[in-house]
Amino acid sequence: MKNLIVSSAAFCFALGVTTAVIGAPILTFEETDTNSDGYISKQEAKAYKDLHSKWAKVDTNKDGRADIDEFTRFESTGRFEPPEDSETPELGAAPH
Repeated sequence: MKNLIVSSAAFCFALGVTTAVIGAPILTFEETDTNSDGYISKQEAKAYKDLHSKWAKVDTNKDGRADIDEFTRFESTGRFEPPEDSETPELGAAPH
C-alpha cells in the first residue's frame, strides 16, 4: 500500500512538472500592453521572445505598434490548424 501511495505521488509530481514545462503561457493583450495605452509597442513586445521575433507579422499595418486586432490575429494564426496533408475524418467513421 505504501508503494502505491509513493508511486501515485511521484506520478502526480512528474505530471505537474511536465505540464509546467510544456505548457507555455498564452499571452493576453492586457498583460502585454504594460503601459495600458491600448497598443503593444515593439519595446513591450521584447518581453516575449516569440512576439518580438515575429514583430513584422504582428504589426500588419506597419505603424510601429500593435492594436488588439493585430495581436488577436497573430495569436490565432497557426494554432489549432491541422497539417496540410491531414484529413479530417467524417463523424463516426472508423480510423484508418
